[in-house]
Amino acid sequence: MGSTAHVLIAGDGGRENRGRLDDIQAFVAELEALWSRFLASSDVGRVNGAVGQHVRVSRLTFDLIAKAISAWAWSNGRFDPSIGEAMRRGGYDRYGEANAPARL
Repeated sequence: MGSTAHVLIAGDGGRENRGRLDDIQAFVAELEALWSRFLASSDVGRVNGAVGQHVRVSRLTFDLIAKAISAWAWSNGRFDPSIGEAMRRGGYDRYGEANAPARL
């Protein structure tokens, strides 16, 4: 998704923590595969590519969309998860810092 994440695991640093870290890395990879706007095969990529058509998505994506709609309603539209086209017009349609619009 073009982001970084930092994970802190409390514990003694033993094998149990290594297993937790492996689980977290697998979960983040799953979210990347589902939600990356840079992957045509992701749920987000398939939804964006099928405007006006029904698209089956994972339960995680369905729940995320439901929460995003709730946040939109709660914020009176200040949070808007439907701005993909505006982001593309602004140049945020390519992966990587080198392709990002200049920061002011």
